Amino acid sequence: METGADLARRLGLRLRERRTDLDCTLSEAAQRADVSVSYLSAIENGNNLPSLPILARLVNALGLSLNELLRDVGESDIAEGSLDPSHRGVATLSQNGMQLTVVAVSSDPGTSSTAPVDLTDAEVFIHLRSGELEVTIDGSAHVLLEGDSLDTEAPGEIAYRVLGTEPSLSIWAVAKSPSQDGR
Repeated sequence: METGADLARRLGLRLRERRTDLDCTLSEAAQRADVSVSYLSAIENGNNLPSLPILARLVNALGLSLNELLRDVGESDIAEGSLDPSHRGVATLSQNGMQLTVVAVSSDPGTSSTAPVDLTDAEVFIHLRSGELEVTIDGSAHVLLEGDSLDTEAPGEIAYRVLGTEPSLSIWAVAKSPSQDGR
């Protein structure tokens, strides 16, 4: 997730790139935008995040629109990959720092274990891509067949066991309950 400091650095870098592309000095750009040279320098260095009116003056001075400046700022990082069907175990699919944790669990028949994710104050979603899986949530057993899903909020314990003769592939998604994460 992008922070204010990250945003300030990215905007500052874009403003500096545009100014240097125009062969405009820091002093000339500051004068056109009616800001001090030191303030523009702090913005370009990512040390200051300007207000919208100041940003509007800066983009006007540099011949940009706000849309051009802000395009792709704050855009999400996208990770791509695939699951190796022969791999057994837990593979984390989500990126660090995300509010949603996603893992894939590939297990052989007869395998049993506890939840591969932290259940503390969480909502848990489990989807079975292949195989047959028995999921026990706080003592209540549920059998999932290929394509089935279940969802539970704030479980105390989750365990699973692979049924049948085929390996299972399940996707587990966990999000902290909104009432617990300060939102």
